Amino acid sequence: MSAPTAYAFRWSLLLCTMHLPWLQSARADVVYSGMQDIAIPANFDGIYINVVTKQRSFSEFSGWDLNPFFGGLGIANAPAFQPVRLGTGNEDSIVPMSFGSPINGTLSVSSDFGCSGAEDDSGHLGPGVSQFTDGQSAYFGFQLTRNNTVNYGWMQVTLTRDGSNGLIQDWAYDTSGSAILTGATGNVGVAPRIVPAGTAQVASAVTAGTAVLVSTNAQFTFQENANQGNFSGIISGGGNVKVSGAGGIRWSGTNTFTGTAAVLDGSSLTVTSKSNLGAAAIQLNPASALVFDSLAANNGAANTFSNPITVTAQTGTLRNIGNGTVVLTGTLTKDGSVLAFSSGDFEVRGGIQGSSSNSDLMVDGAKVSLLTSNSYNGPTLIQNGGTLLVNNSSGSGTGDGTVTVDAGSTLGGSGKIGGNVNVAGTLAPGNETIGKLTVGGNLNLASGSTFAYEMNSATQAGDLLVVEGAGSVSIATHVELALTDLGSGTFAAGTTLSLIQYNGIYSGYFTYEGNELTNGEAFYDGKNNHWTIHYNASSGGSNFATSLANSRYILLSITAIPEVGGLLGLACLIASGVCFRSRRCASSLACK
Repeated sequence: MSAPTAYAFRWSLLLCTMHLPWLQSARADVVYSGMQDIAIPANFDGIYINVVTKQRSFSEFSGWDLNPFFGGLGIANAPAFQPVRLGTGNEDSIVPMSFGSPINGTLSVSSDFGCSGAEDDSGHLGPGVSQFTDGQSAYFGFQLTRNNTVNYGWMQVTLTRDGSNGLIQDWAYDTSGSAILTGATGNVGVAPRIVPAGTAQVASAVTAGTAVLVSTNAQFTFQENANQGNFSGIISGGGNVKVSGAGGIRWSGTNTFTGTAAVLDGSSLTVTSKSNLGAAAIQLNPASALVFDSLAANNGAANTFSNPITVTAQTGTLRNIGNGTVVLTGTLTKDGSVLAFSSGDFEVRGGIQGSSSNSDLMVDGAKVSLLTSNSYNGPTLIQNGGTLLVNNSSGSGTGDGTVTVDAGSTLGGSGKIGGNVNVAGTLAPGNETIGKLTVGGNLNLASGSTFAYEMNSATQAGDLLVVEGAGSVSIATHVELALTDLGSGTFAAGTTLSLIQYNGIYSGYFTYEGNELTNGEAFYDGKNNHWTIHYNASSGGSNFATSLANSRYILLSITAIPEVGGLLGLACLIASGVCFRSRRCASSLACK
């Protein structure tokens, strides 16, 4: 042992001369830390950790369990935390444990304060079978004493000796006093399946065992041919798990594996909460689906999934068959493939990306809210009664591609759409609340489509659709203007509300309750509000401040006129050159 390393060892032992009281309450079963990823500094102080409370500090504190330092070249321990060693001496080297191997009272540990490490290959880092490989993830076992009860556990670490920081990834221990399998993050039952590194295994949910522990660089496949399988055991480890077969599978256990979960062609994976997916990266192969059987009672943390999801080719589907709202905070990737939302409610907060021009986004009967800027380049299609709410606060919620709204479907929100918008269904700025929706390209409202406009007589506010730049506005024949008042009163005389703000070429007219509304024409909305519509106004309404600075403002607006009763009122309106069409009038009545 070289002089610097010997000094570090002696000093670490000197730090551990006081008795450390333990006041922990008894707990039962396996306690898993979750992914911690604690850096081991490449200095003499290192990091002090209590594995029960997860307290950590760069300086010694009462109750610390272990103190790795110099990136993990040295590891000191307190009496209550005894790592598995080559022998029972407190200077014997800590040894790595193979994934899935049992940790119990038959293994060698020491007592009192201890330390392991050497600058050369004589310590726990080196090329030997019983040594850790510099910079590679591995496990070691430990014996943990709390309230005179001995518990067994494991810790996953990456140790270094090249001057860089090491890493403590996670750990677990069994508070029942029973043995624990290396890498197990929960109760594995009586017949756990171990998939060692470099191997591949296949089984159904019925034959897989009571748990599946998949080592890094290992692969396990659930094969479900006709009927859906249901696996309630835990899945842990850093390996890859695949789901194959038309039956698909439901995972209902608390899973912690960190590898890849691949749903193969034509298969499906069903989960209820985020605990079922662990920290796995999800891959959706052609015609495969990730199904969320969400519960409204779980809305919030349990229905929030941070897993990255990638559609590898053709179409991968996200389906919510429950009554909750699924929140996706991981990145969704579809480079040259189609990502489809086929049912239920979703909020996308993690971003959607895809550099290929055919990286489509499809909202197929689902209700999807986009709450962040997205960079995919393909088109967006809303169909089969689907609803897409674009509610990003920066960039474009739909990339640069064209957004197409089929008949019976809805596009709304208060964010920005970067490309063209073609509507055969309903365009609803805001949607269920007053809002401003921005379009970066051209707007085309096809015959039979609806422009759903919400206003609020209580606040004198209304929606706004902004078509930026040189984007054109084309309104075909028979495009219905649908007005909804979220309040219960009437608008003040002279109120002006902008419907659409644009700066390019405009063409066409709306209809209201089937009657065409030409420029300057008045109509009655059935709530004591008489409105006049202008398609070529030079100034905007009071509902939103202008967002097209230094530009000419050509807007659609409606202006409130107080209702005047009786023949006298009608005569006054005619005399003043203002005409209106009331729902109480015959459809053949024309006002010119």
